Amino acid sequence: MSRKIPVKFDLHTHNEMCGHAIGTIEDYVKAAIEKELSIIGISDHTPYFHSEDDQPYPRITMARSELPRYVDEVLRLKEKYASQINVLLGIESDFFPLHHATYKKFLEKQPFDYIIGSVHFVDDIRHL
Repeated sequence: MSRKIPVKFDLHTHNEMCGHAIGTIEDYVKAAIEKELSIIGISDHTPYFHSEDDQPYPRITMARSELPRYVDEVLRLKEKYASQINVLLGIESDFFPLHHATYKKFLEKQPFDYIIGSVHFVDDIRHL
């Protein structure tokens, strides 16, 4: 009979880039190490790719221009802390049926380990 080994992890995290959380990505990685997690997934909110504006909703998600820095930072920390914790590059993406192709185009270009699909808005986001 095999014995199951518990794995402590957190795959749903947000950092200061999204505008509604505090702390840097590295702060979250260090906290996960301190709490003896085996895996930390960094999964901030995707930019609103369907907007012409770089940052139409600053308290909801990162700006479009921040995505490359976000990806680079998580990949840097993945390498830096590889001997202490498994850092995964994730993203939380709202699902907007009308903009599915736009999001797919942007997301498939990135080296994400996982994507959290979410529905935060049932009606058009312009109602915020």
